[in-house]
Amino acid sequence: ARISRRRKRPTSTKVTKDLGLWSLDAPEEVGGLGFGYTALVGVNEALGYTAAHYTLPPDSPNLRMLATTVTEQQREAYLAPYARGETVSAIGISEPGAGADPAGMATKAVRDGDDWVINGRKIWITRADEADFTILMALTDPAKKARGGMSAFLVDRDNPGFK
Repeated sequence: ARISRRRKRPTSTKVTKDLGLWSLDAPEEVGGLGFGYTALVGVNEALGYTAAHYTLPPDSPNLRMLATTVTEQQREAYLAPYARGETVSAIGISEPGAGADPAGMATKAVRDGDDWVINGRKIWITRADEADFTILMALTDPAKKARGGMSAFLVDRDNPGFK
């Protein structure tokens, strides 16, 4: 039997959605409001005057990466549910011996027919225990390293070999 590692979504998610503050910067076609950077600065500045620290969900860097790079199929499978708050994402960049410095990345991805085989270790992955998928960075051209030799992969939580 599969044991779910996902934690119950906090009630702040419902409150945030009820207030119209969910997915402000997500594209409109996937349920967001499509706010640009200038509008987000204004919203964040206003929130800065409140007594409670608050960060607008979902996680904007992951959202922006998905919104600007995914295929149409990935848009439906990953971006749309993420923007609606139905899934949780994580990003795997940092590695032992390299930390968050992409120039020291050692995780490699090698094509095997239509698939990619990824080998390596990641550390410090925020929300890894509850993420439905992880945006995982790996070297696809080790000669170029951080100067054009990296790719981002969408890895589902239940993918064989992903721990």
